[in-house]
Amino acid sequence: MAGKRVRGRVNRQMVVETAIGIFNSQGYDRTSMNDIASALGITKAGLYHYFASKEEIFVAGLEAASTLIGNTLGDLDTVDLTALERVENFIRSYGNALADPIFRCLILADYRILGPAAQEAILNCKRRHQRQCERLLQGLGLNAADARSFSLTIFGTFNWSAFAFGDNIGRELESQSRMLIRLVRSLITG
Repeated sequence: MAGKRVRGRVNRQMVVETAIGIFNSQGYDRTSMNDIASALGITKAGLYHYFASKEEIFVAGLEAASTLIGNTLGDLDTVDLTALERVENFIRSYGNALADPIFRCLILADYRILGPAAQEAILNCKRRHQRQCERLLQGLGLNAADARSFSLTIFGTFNWSAFAFGDNIGRELESQSRMLIRLVRSLITG
């Protein structure tokens, strides 16, 4: 996104999307406000018009990611599906969400370098999705311990793919989703 832009054409959403792209490619800790401003074609002072810090930008991205995945996954509890269809849809939806750079940033971020509020926001988001996955797996008849272990397997598979494949994750996510769904089906059919 290099190139000069007129300040009036830049908005908060554009700042978040640009920053998230940079965070994903070079890491949050190696990204400066100057990097973000330069990519937007504005001054650092102009960037401060929109956000007070890169952590504030990151948190705005986190909120967008949480809304994105929350809307997608939240519908699974209300639709008329079998327990297996709910789990399958959860797996597909979570995998599809990782294709979005903003959501992928949530996964790739080393939350330990953030302030306490941002750390808590990331952990709460991840825990919320994990608890939902565990509930869906328990709906298949898995006990709480097995549902937790299998939920961690699902998230571990996807999250590692986000690290390993970066922006080339698209086809890998489809493959991972199919494999996890086959695994779930084999788990319940014995």
